Amino acid sequence: MVKKVIGILIFILVSGSFYCQDLKMKSEFGLELTNQELIAQIRLYQKTVKVPSVKNKFVVVYCKKIDNTINEYSLIYCIDVNRLLLDPPQVFFTIDDQLVGFIFEGVDCFALTKSSLISIMQSYLPEDYEYYLKFNDFPPPITARDEIWKLRFKDGKLIEKQVIGN
Repeated sequence: MVKKVIGILIFILVSGSFYCQDLKMKSEFGLELTNQELIAQIRLYQKTVKVPSVKNKFVVVYCKKIDNTINEYSLIYCIDVNRLLLDPPQVFFTIDDQLVGFIFEGVDCFALTKSSLISIMQSYLPEDYEYYLKFNDFPPPITARDEIWKLRFKDGKLIEKQVIGN
């Protein structure tokens, strides 16, 4: 099962690298978000969760399969390039023109290329990009109070929602 998941992820990343210069996954790759309730929760997170003093950010969703019927998703903001360096998303989508990265927990054999990191900074984290241009290095991590949403789905339906504040 793990080999199958890794194989699918490699195919997605390789396919995407040939077409998606802006890192937006499109349905041309045969990949789309199908769980409308998860999409609604991501939209709600984007609309309601604010990070004080941080204006440039995008949602990252950590995905974890609990068993054959239960999946867990943790929503958190990527507020600087350091999250991407430490824990790079394997797949990117856009929801309402907002970038959303997905990380499949337990799969750690991927890293974003430097050009991808720079492209993400330029488009979505412009303050980090300005720092990079000025110092030719990635900026130090931002310290912020994050709000994490842990969502549990059974057979595609939301069964539990936990809000965790740091």
